[in-house]
Amino acid sequence: MMNWYVNQKSAFTISNFKDRNLVNLRIRQFKEIIATLNYMTKFVYQNRPETQKILIKMFESKLMSSYPKLKEMFQDAIVKTRDNYKVTSEMIHDIIKVLMAELNKLIDQRTEFTQVTLPKRIKDQNDRK
Repeated sequence: MMNWYVNQKSAFTISNFKDRNLVNLRIRQFKEIIATLNYMTKFVYQNRPETQKILIKMFESKLMSSYPKLKEMFQDAIVKTRDNYKVTSEMIHDIIKVLMAELNKLIDQRTEFTQVTLPKRIKDQNDRK
């Protein structure tokens, strides 16, 4: 039996501009999260409680509900924040790597839509006329 998030991710393709706009939104959100996490890798050494609050806020965000692996990584980082700063920083770097991989997938999907799918549709419409 497959989970809903696996079905959702495998079934999602960009088929119109509304879908593309959703992908653009997710790309912007991922870039913001990555920038925040990059800052936090240095910030964790200075302010542990604030780092933990930010990680919890990201963990609870609606965006992360579609990415159970990331949620698990955030949860582990939150627990480690209490114990070891260096390990927490390394875990945040690991989260950034996974987010970058997801970001690249979204960018590839968007590129395929704008450079392959959309021009093909326009050509097909022009051929019908």
